[in-house]
Amino acid sequence: MGATDRYMIQRLEDDGRISYESLSKELGMTGVAIKKRMRKLVEDNLLFIGAQLNTQELGYYLNLILLEVDNESNLNAIKKDFERCPRIISIFTGLGMHNLIALALAEDRHTLESELMGSCSLGTREGVRKYDAIQLKRKLYPPFLPVRNSLATRDKEEAPCGVVYGSCVRYLEEHCLGCPSTRFQRGAL
Repeated sequence: MGATDRYMIQRLEDDGRISYESLSKELGMTGVAIKKRMRKLVEDNLLFIGAQLNTQELGYYLNLILLEVDNESNLNAIKKDFERCPRIISIFTGLGMHNLIALALAEDRHTLESELMGSCSLGTREGVRKYDAIQLKRKLYPPFLPVRNSLATRDKEEAPCGVVYGSCVRYLEEHCLGCPSTRFQRGAL
């Protein structure tokens, strides 16, 4: 990635709606050349262009979830169970004691408790030796996060993690809004 590509990316970070025409004027290139460079960055998987939400303004709770999973097989099973979870913003593997780390959101306090202690919790999965969660007070900079709204389809009978809402006690007692990928979702996500 050269200096021109870095400049284009920096300008996109400053203003995600900047036009190819504006970039072409700033760089002394044609709009077609800018478009080709952008397309190549995306095709090479070096750049993703998408929307991010201000989770603080939406009143969402953010949690950093730290797990120690006993082996790679269980770790991979957990990653697979939660890869389509609308409340997981990002999931990472780590080195050291915490080998699986997730950044998650919840729309309200009850759903936060379900996410941390209920049947849909990362910490309840097979192979989890240690589990810790840190509720993040607020994101200082930048305030936006790539919330995966596209996964909030509200059309499934079962959550991607395997939870069935007809048998989820926290959901039935109205202590959870339900999974946004299921038709049982009661929240705004």
